[in-house]
Amino acid sequence: MKDMEGTKKHAPDKVVFVSNRRIINREAIQNKIKKKYGWTLTIYDQEFLRLHLEAPKNHRFRKNYLGIDYNQDVFTPIDVETKERPLTSAEYGGGAYYREDSLHDEIFSLLEKNGRALVLGGPGSGKTTLLRAVGLEFQKKAPRNSAFYFSAKGNNANEWLNAIQRYDDEYSLFIIDNCHRVIETVNDFIAKLPVVEKAWILLAGRDIDEDTTGTDEESFISSLKYVTKKLTVNDEQIKGILACIVKRKRLEGKEVGHIEKIAEKCQGDLQILNFYANAWADDSTGKTLEEIDEEKMLDNYYRHHLQTVDSKNSRKCLLALLRLAALYQFEIPAQENCIDNSGLLSPLRETGLVIRETKRIGDDSNYTFLSYHHSTPASYALRAASSKGIVSSTQAYTLETIEEYFGEKPTNFFEVFKLLYRNGGEKTQKLLFQRGRVFPLCEEILNESPSDKLKYQLAGIANFLYGVWRWEEKADKGKALELSQLVQNKFTPEAIAAFANDVPFSTLVYFIVFFGKINPAFVKSLWHKLPFSVLGERSRDSGLAVIERFLRLSRQAEVSNENILSFCDGLDFKEFGSLRQWNMLIHNVVNYEVDFLKECIVSTFASIPIKKYEKFLL
Repeated sequence: MKDMEGTKKHAPDKVVFVSNRRIINREAIQNKIKKKYGWTLTIYDQEFLRLHLEAPKNHRFRKNYLGIDYNQDVFTPIDVETKERPLTSAEYGGGAYYREDSLHDEIFSLLEKNGRALVLGGPGSGKTTLLRAVGLEFQKKAPRNSAFYFSAKGNNANEWLNAIQRYDDEYSLFIIDNCHRVIETVNDFIAKLPVVEKAWILLAGRDIDEDTTGTDEESFISSLKYVTKKLTVNDEQIKGILACIVKRKRLEGKEVGHIEKIAEKCQGDLQILNFYANAWADDSTGKTLEEIDEEKMLDNYYRHHLQTVDSKNSRKCLLALLRLAALYQFEIPAQENCIDNSGLLSPLRETGLVIRETKRIGDDSNYTFLSYHHSTPASYALRAASSKGIVSSTQAYTLETIEEYFGEKPTNFFEVFKLLYRNGGEKTQKLLFQRGRVFPLCEEILNESPSDKLKYQLAGIANFLYGVWRWEEKADKGKALELSQLVQNKFTPEAIAAFANDVPFSTLVYFIVFFGKINPAFVKSLWHKLPFSVLGERSRDSGLAVIERFLRLSRQAEVSNENILSFCDGLDFKEFGSLRQWNMLIHNVVNYEVDFLKECIVSTFASIPIKKYEKFLL
């Protein structure tokens, strides 16, 4: 009460009382203070401090008492559950995440030694579950620890960095999932990552072939190979997960069968393992899990996930869901007005089965996209529907759906082909080219769409044409050359050069990379029109990898020293901190003007020994 009297002179209406002892008569004290002073008294005592801080209900305490603010623009705090990924802990472990001690220890070891770690694995290999489990475990280690999660999207790595730098301390772990979706942006992010000094960064993505990354440069997968852990689903992991499922579903009396045969069924995808386990749990014939066949599994999947949607009055809703699934089996988000303009899928957003997000295209237009919650369930929804005769064969239905979607001329038309290639859809992409229906649609888009809209898609257009060109075995005539002529008709070199003030620097670089392989004459004329000083300023939103690529191409195009120096003059050298990337940059400019770079390095990196660069400057 002595403390209360001392507080009285400040005349607050709310007071927080913190004690390292347990306050037994909490309510009586609060009532007495309310009556005497009119204060609303909040008490944090020993008992409250013992609560599991990862629980969502305690986030307010973490914010008020520990000063941790969850109003993030990009990242969200790790919770036990999330609607974005409903098929996680509850499906496998009955409340917690399945934990494999050695795997968690490896991830924490990488983070402790390097402050960075990358997890790679196939679809359904448990990447997201692992990341969130590591995040929860990090939060348990100390009261102030906070873990933040983000599913990679967009094309501005600076947004990620700005959010991270707000909490760049030893108490923060930032998790960036699905990095394979936006490889170029992650490349930029990694190039600028040295500005983050204390916070831990954990990334995850699919282990994809670097030939599909969309550039000829090194990707983040190579950059982080020394801190990488690759996930493979092994027999011991399957045993652990099955033990959780058996316990949760009270199936102790049922025989599992041979783990090796079960591993073959799930194909390294734990989502598929869960589908088979659900069918086995519902089976009354006494079969082992090993003996459950695909037909039985698909029937069970249909009854649990699609039958309710396929009620008498909801067949249209089911068909809309299957159209979405056909696209999202390759992680292709569907523009809402192109696939569900009647809002049929709105109720499914409440369940977490369908995710809705807004994406900004260009400088003034927002578009809404829908996603199935995971690519594996999306593909099995199609297979289950096919087994019931609701759709034709999954491949035929997929091709028809994608072509129908293209017919609506969605804003991500060109992006689709890159996503197909990166997510196991190379065969589908080639079949689409072979059927030939995408080419007239592409022509319509190039002819009808306003230049101001298409300029933000230049990289995607060039990437698509490059894919067609490769499919045509790099022929000197064909659809790739025909369509590239349409691009030339739409945009003159002068027009593209003028876009330097609007479009991201990386968009222009990737257009030069890909379009230059198909139509080198056009790109050669473009080099002489580019405003190099403007590009130097605009490149500040990109990483050193993109800048280095641009300078290397400049050398190959025999761009003048004056233009190169004009570009370099616009760079903000203080933004760059990676010695490896600096080496690459200097190596590719050294033939122009060494003294200029020496001056930049000395003035902005006085603390870095210049001798580290001598071999590049001589």
